[in-house]
Amino acid sequence: MFVSILAGTVVASSLPVIVADLHGSQTAYTWVVTATLLATTVSTPIWASSPTWATASCCCRSR
Repeated sequence: MFVSILAGTVVASSLPVIVADLHGSQTAYTWVVTATLLATTVSTPIWASSPTWATASCCCRSR
């Protein structure tokens, strides 16, 4: 959930630059937001079901 919110914030803050690079109009804003939501929707179940992300102990293991 946190990654999804973070990704949305990054895209929202960089949206004017993205649209300017695409030489787009208001329609380009819609396409960029739609593509971001679609990518997040597709990728969230993939990384959320990964066993390495399921527990914090794998990332915070003391040596």
